[in-house]
Amino acid sequence: MLQTEFLPHLRVRGELGKRLELTARQFTSREVYSAELITQDLVLHPDRRRTADDYSGDLSGRYLEAVALAAQLGFAPDWDLLRDVIDVLLPAQRADGSFGAADAALGGFDHGVVWGNAFLLTGLMELAELLDDPACPLGAHSAAVRAATARLAESLVLSVPRWLRWFTYSREREHKFALDFFAMLPPLTRWAEHTGDPRAVQAAQSLAAAVPPPDGPWHLHGYLTALRGKLGVAERFGADPAAAQEVLDAWNLVRQRYVLAHGGVRESMRQPMDLNTEGCGIADWIMLSIDLGRHFRDDELFDAAEIALHNALPHVQAPNGHFGCETLAADPGLLTEDYVPEAWWCCTFHGFRAMYHVAANAVRLERDAGGDRLRVDLPVPVATRIATSAGTATVEVTTDYPDREFELAVRSDPGLPWSVRASRFWSAGAAEVSRGSVRPGGSERIVGRALTWIDADGVPVHSLQLNNTDEHATWLGHGVCVFVGPVIQVLAAPHTGAGNVVAARTLHVAPDGQRIQHVAADGLAHLTGLVREFRAPWSTLRDHTWQPVAADDAVVRFRFAALDVTPFTPARPADHD
Repeated sequence: MLQTEFLPHLRVRGELGKRLELTARQFTSREVYSAELITQDLVLHPDRRRTADDYSGDLSGRYLEAVALAAQLGFAPDWDLLRDVIDVLLPAQRADGSFGAADAALGGFDHGVVWGNAFLLTGLMELAELLDDPACPLGAHSAAVRAATARLAESLVLSVPRWLRWFTYSREREHKFALDFFAMLPPLTRWAEHTGDPRAVQAAQSLAAAVPPPDGPWHLHGYLTALRGKLGVAERFGADPAAAQEVLDAWNLVRQRYVLAHGGVRESMRQPMDLNTEGCGIADWIMLSIDLGRHFRDDELFDAAEIALHNALPHVQAPNGHFGCETLAADPGLLTEDYVPEAWWCCTFHGFRAMYHVAANAVRLERDAGGDRLRVDLPVPVATRIATSAGTATVEVTTDYPDREFELAVRSDPGLPWSVRASRFWSAGAAEVSRGSVRPGGSERIVGRALTWIDADGVPVHSLQLNNTDEHATWLGHGVCVFVGPVIQVLAAPHTGAGNVVAARTLHVAPDGQRIQHVAADGLAHLTGLVREFRAPWSTLRDHTWQPVAADDAVVRFRFAALDVTPFTPARPADHD
C-alpha cells in the first residue's frame, strides 16, 4: 500500500481498490510526473513543449484534483512535488485571474484557456480543502491558494457572456471542440454553491440553459461534462423543473447513438465515427449515469454505470494503472501506434476521478418516517462514514461481486437497517425483495449469483453497433453479447471489417464448435453449450515488460514495449480480496 499520514475518509477494497491504488501510484510521486511536466501548461516554457500544453491548466488542474481525492482514500502525495507545483502555479496567474500564455491578449476565444482553466478551478477547489486538513504539511499555502481560486473563478464568471454569444453563430458550432467552454459549468456550479455569489449562480444557470441536444460533431468528454454540469445546476439552483429531464433525454440519445458493446462511449459524435474511444468520455458516462440514477432513482441508469465500470473502464486502463484510449481497427486486436491504449494526459486523472466517484456514491442514507436506512446503490467493497440523524455512522460494505457466486454484507456502527439496489444482473436468496431493493434488515448477509444471459436483439442498454470482431460465430439477430452478471464475456457479430474496440480485450466465441443457442424471452436469450467458467476483464491484470520513459517525455503518454492482445482462455474466476 502507499504510505499516508491521513486517516482515510473512504477505504476501497477488492479489484476497484487495486485499480485505484495502481493509478494513485502514478501521480503521487515524481517517478512519472515531474513538476516541470505538470506545470508546463501554466508557464508554456518554449524548451519544454509537450502534448496539449496549450490547454492551460488541464493536466495541472486534474493533477491537483486527483492528489486531493487520493488523500481522502489514504494515499499521500509527494509533498515536495506538490509544493513545487504550487510554487510555480501561483505566480503564473495573469492579471485578469486566468492562466495561459503570458504574452497573449487577455479575453478572446481561446479554447485551450477556457477548457484548461475550468479544470484548474476544480483542482484548486480540491487543493484548498486538502491544505486545510490538519495533517497536511503545506497548510501555509492555504490563503494564497484560496485567493488564486477566487480570482480564477471571477475570471471565468466574467467570460461566460462572451462565450455564449460566440456559441450563437452556427459556423462556430460545427467543429469537434465547440463545446470546450461548457467545461466551466461543473466548477462554476460548485463555486456558486460554496460562495453564494449571485453572479456565479447566474453564470452557471445561463451555461446550463445553453447546453444543446447531442446533434453535433462534438467531443463526448466535453458534451458529457456539460450534461453533468447542467444536472448539478438543476439540483442546486434549478428554477426549471424540466432541466433534469432534459439531461436524461440527452443521456438516452447518447446511449442509443454512441455507446459501444462494453458500455463505454466513442470519443466523439462525428460521423464517420472517430477511430477511438477515450478514457475521459467513458469516465464521464459512468459518473453521469450514477448521478442521474440517484436523481431519478432509476435502476436502469445504475445498470448502465455498472456495465461501463466493469468493462469499458478496464479496457482503457493499462496494467500499471494509467488510463488512455482504444483505437478501432479492422484487424482483431490491432491497436495502432498513434493511439496506444496506455496513457493520455487527461485520462489517467479522469479515470481515477470516475473510480473515486463510484466508491463515494456506493452508499447513501435514506430518511423517512421510519427513521434512517442505509442504501447500497453500487455493490462495491467500501468503508466510509455517513452523517445520520443520531450522529456519524461508520459503514462497511463487503462483497466479491461481480464474481459469478458472490456474497454481500453491510455493517454499520451504530447499527442501521439497510437495503441494496436490486441489480438486474444478479439474484439473491433468502432476502425480501421490495420495490427494486433487496432488504435484508440489519446484519444479514446476501448470497447471490450473477445471472448468465445474452443480449440478442436489443435490450435498450445494449442496443449497440456490434461490428467489433472478425471472428466467425453463430449469429443471433444483429449481434450477440454474452454477459455473466454485468461483465461482458463474448462478442460476436457479422463480419463487417469495421472496428473492434471491444474484442481486443474480450473473449471470443469458443473455437471448438461450442455454440450459442437462442431462446427468446422478452428480448433476452439463454446461454447453452458455451464455456463453463468465465473470467472477467477486472481480473486480468498481469505484469508486462515496459519500455522506460522519462518523466519529462514530451508526448505525455507511456507506451507498451509489447502489447499482449491475445484473447485469454476461459478459466475459473480469479480470487478477489
